[in-house]
Amino acid sequence: MNKEKYDQRILIMVRTILIVAVHFFCFPLFVQGNQIMVAQCDGDNTTQAVFIQKLERGENLRLICYGTSLTAAGEWVNQLDRFFQHAYPNQLTVINSGESGQHSDWGLSHFKARVLDLKPDVLFLEFAVNDAVERFHIPEERVRSNIETMITQVQAAYPEVEIVLQVTNPVIDRPKGHSGHRPNLKKLFMMVRDIAKKHSTLLIDHEQNWQDILDQDPALFRKYVGDGLHPNSLGCSFVLTPMILYQLGCISIETYQNPELLQNIIGSGAPSAYYTGVVKVGESRCRDIGIISKVPSELEGEACYLAPRGNGFLPGASYTIELEKDYTVYLSVHDRGMLTVDDWEKTDLTLEWKVHGVVYRDTLYKKLVNAGPLVIPPHGGKNLENGLYGVPHMCIITE
Repeated sequence: MNKEKYDQRILIMVRTILIVAVHFFCFPLFVQGNQIMVAQCDGDNTTQAVFIQKLERGENLRLICYGTSLTAAGEWVNQLDRFFQHAYPNQLTVINSGESGQHSDWGLSHFKARVLDLKPDVLFLEFAVNDAVERFHIPEERVRSNIETMITQVQAAYPEVEIVLQVTNPVIDRPKGHSGHRPNLKKLFMMVRDIAKKHSTLLIDHEQNWQDILDQDPALFRKYVGDGLHPNSLGCSFVLTPMILYQLGCISIETYQNPELLQNIIGSGAPSAYYTGVVKVGESRCRDIGIISKVPSELEGEACYLAPRGNGFLPGASYTIELEKDYTVYLSVHDRGMLTVDDWEKTDLTLEWKVHGVVYRDTLYKKLVNAGPLVIPPHGGKNLENGLYGVPHMCIITE
């Protein structure tokens, strides 16, 4: 080999070693199957959160999520937990201290028990979406005072705590006169941005991202935010959680733009419910299978939630929905196995649906349900001949 070729090979080897060394020491790597996701410390991504750097040094931390139903019932909290357990096993304890239907007045009054007493190293905080609800009559100056007081209290108790304020998604289908009307939501979002700047906290701003989806593809927005307020599991998986991870400096822009790369880590396989519009002939019975062929006249046109079929050899999955006020709720329960639904009144009503021409029947149960989260029970009824369980219950909401 002549000296020129030898020198070229040496140069290539040196360059390769330098590239590998730079990626190894500057960019933390998360391995998912054969896919390596680079969590960039700078460049096209935001500066890495301090608590991420602490995790990389092997520290054990506690992260508390505090806020409204967007937190209390938000699948993003579970998805963050799964991501960090994958990346930093047993180093980060994630606690969900949110409460559905609440606002920053409640948040401040419960701050000691829900946050301070739990000794947070990291605090995720959001209340603006409910502070903006017109019927709560919370003045803007009190909202600011509530949030800033929570910030100063936790910083006084734990000087090294890292605070992450969140600006959440736009809310639709709540016109004037609706119990969830939020006329000053944008103004409160601006206030959160101002508070983050004033107190030098981290800020994860979801609003424009969601607004772009709503403007460009309203059907996709409704698929991700079925009830017009709460991002469901799908919306969290493909929009909300990737944004959080990217803003924290945990994933690269490439992974953020291709969130399917994250799903084997953050996905639970559990179905999420989402708002379908109305119950009527020709609409879906489950999110992915079944076409409704017969509906009781008294329920025709009512709003409904539903879930994917899921694995038929496992019980039809449970899911949680959020009710903004009291409703009479019906469960459409697949007639399979000797199933009874505790605490629900069985009615004489039935609903029918078809899969590939085969007709299936549901029995309807009802209950008056108070505002707040409602857990839809699993379907444990099983066909003993083929081993298949019933599909998840459909939830029908009536005034």
